[in-house]
Amino acid sequence: MANYGCSIRTNYFHVEDPDRFREMMNRVSCDDHIRLFVREPQNDAPLFAFGCYGTIHGLCKEDGSGELTTDDNSYEDFVKELQKFVKDQEAIIIVESGNEKLRYVTGDATIITKKEICYRNICDVAMATARELLGDPEYTTRMDY
Repeated sequence: MANYGCSIRTNYFHVEDPDRFREMMNRVSCDDHIRLFVREPQNDAPLFAFGCYGTIHGLCKEDGSGELTTDDNSYEDFVKELQKFVKDQEAIIIVESGNEKLRYVTGDATIITKKEICYRNICDVAMATARELLGDPEYTTRMDY
């Protein structure tokens, strides 16, 4: 039996409150530990990026007994929390690439701006592009591995 494996990485972006952002990122639950990348340009605010191996489950919350847990909405909560930190005219782009051996290969992107959260799947983008290039809005192919 094959196992799904993935990697996640973001672009570099500015945040509203770097200290609070770092605190929030310390609560991220994922298969492997989250890696925070920081570039501190001279005379400018720091730029952040993050990544991990495996899936991000979301933000940990206290369960009342002092234990940290995640629930089914944790990833959505994580994305909404990230949105609070995005500066105007900035975007956080979370790219996930994964595979289960060669049974299937996939890629997703979550784009987070101050006003919107958008999700794109690479197979959907490829199909739309093929239809556009062929000039055939009905074109279809088997993308189900």
